[in-house]
Amino acid sequence: MDRPLRTYSLAGLLALLLGASPAVAVAEPPLDLESVKETLQQGDLEAARERVESILAEQPDHPGARFVRARILAREGDEEGAIERLEALVADHPEMPEPYNNLAVLLARQGKLESARDALEKGLATSKVYSTLYENLSTVYVEMARRSYAHALQLDPEEEREEPGLRELAALEEPRRGRVSLMASVEDKDDADADAGSEAAEPADPQPAEDAADEEGAAAADEGGSARSENEALQVRADEAVTRAVTRRLHDWASAWSEQAVAEYVAAYAADYSPEGLNREEWEEQRRRRIQRPEWIQVELDRIEVWDTGPDTATAIVRQHYDADSYADVTLKSLQMVLEEGRWVISNEQTLKVLER
Repeated sequence: MDRPLRTYSLAGLLALLLGASPAVAVAEPPLDLESVKETLQQGDLEAARERVESILAEQPDHPGARFVRARILAREGDEEGAIERLEALVADHPEMPEPYNNLAVLLARQGKLESARDALEKGLATSKVYSTLYENLSTVYVEMARRSYAHALQLDPEEEREEPGLRELAALEEPRRGRVSLMASVEDKDDADADAGSEAAEPADPQPAEDAADEEGAAAADEGGSARSENEALQVRADEAVTRAVTRRLHDWASAWSEQAVAEYVAAYAADYSPEGLNREEWEEQRRRRIQRPEWIQVELDRIEVWDTGPDTATAIVRQHYDADSYADVTLKSLQMVLEEGRWVISNEQTLKVLER
């Protein structure tokens, strides 16, 4: 590589994953809640607490004030109190995505990743366009994958572990008025193959990701391939040159898929690539049938993050948008890449989560 890679702590690394999130539309709540937020941003927790308590004295059920009060508790170190208030808020206002998000932040900080995932998925059910929840859910799945890799490598998944750096929301969304940037802080921090060709992830009986029918957007599960010996998976973000090269190859792969160009598509995979239960020839024939079956396919990738996992290897976490004449989905994928004869190719593919279907 042209220059040395930098090493990041997990919290800092995952925070980088979320660093480019767009702003979220919010409106100024009634009463004096905006001044509470400003005071909180300035770090004056005592003054912020006094002001929000005065608001709650007048309107004890005010969602925005209750939300900010939970944030203050978390900043003061009372995470259990903050969790309790956020759980009460989502119970009273299940239609609001923001409390689910901040609840997930606190749960993830305590290592309760499954609970954090559940909270984020419930929040997404209320607002599928809410980008921050998508990003935080992606981060939780990345951390769950990291721990899975550590277990496969017989490492201690808790060793030197810091809490995942999820993005907290500063206020409830009321989109009629101005836009305010979100606060980003580390310290506040998936059927079996059907006759129609439909396949999706099935944890009890994993199917190769490439065997997933293209009508199902390749929502596939873990495929064959031994765990790599490099134990720095997802610990070092790839340098700029590697990121550009891997990103370009992945976009070429998606373009070949969209153009239903089978030869170019399979060429995007490593020479020794063959999912469990299939040899290379069988896999290529299966992919040819599945790719050519729909009348049209459109595959787009976004939020591509590349992580160095060892000499000439990398892992890319991507969000894949699949659209065809009879099916569409959005999936979160992990793609293991290897440098082979001077070009980056896919050595392993895994769908971490089906986000939309």
